[in-house]
Amino acid sequence: MGSLRKAEKAAAELEASLAKGIVPSTERTTVGEFMTKWLADYVRPNLDQFTAISYEGEVRLHIAPMLGSIPLRDLRPAQWARFYATNAQSLAQSHVLYLHRIMHEALNTALRWSLAPRNVADAVDAPRPARRAPCPLGGAGGPTAGRPSRRPPVQPALPGPGHRFAGGRLGCAALDRPRRGKPDAARADQV
Repeated sequence: MGSLRKAEKAAAELEASLAKGIVPSTERTTVGEFMTKWLADYVRPNLDQFTAISYEGEVRLHIAPMLGSIPLRDLRPAQWARFYATNAQSLAQSHVLYLHRIMHEALNTALRWSLAPRNVADAVDAPRPARRAPCPLGGAGGPTAGRPSRRPPVQPALPGPGHRFAGGRLGCAALDRPRRGKPDAARADQV
């Protein structure tokens, strides 16, 4: 009886996959193998050379060592969350977010190529970069707290000779054109 239920469950999963357009595959492509194929077949031809080099480095240094041996179809959100937690200990949050974006794009391609049942990166919250505290200008807590500034205060730039100033606008192209109905001589008197 147990094997009949398992067969029915497998048949239902297969039908659901086919309904989503995912063709079942007996291929056991690992994350590392897929990422190598993705870099060669998708990234290099479609993205900027410097982006491709950056992606290749991130895959080689961070993604492949942790997730490379896992079959692509067996990648789970818990493994993905562990990947974030482990990298968050040694990398900046913005770098972990960059790794997330790379893997998200790669797994979207795996979906289009029918190599993965879903994008696991969608099931896990993306890391958020830490917000920087605002830098107070001369406020408490800064490197010059309590000391007077040695720099003179910044003065607003004033128009020098030859600049036109009208209505709070400097160097406006509209001022360089003659006004309708008025000759240039009349305009020169107004300036």
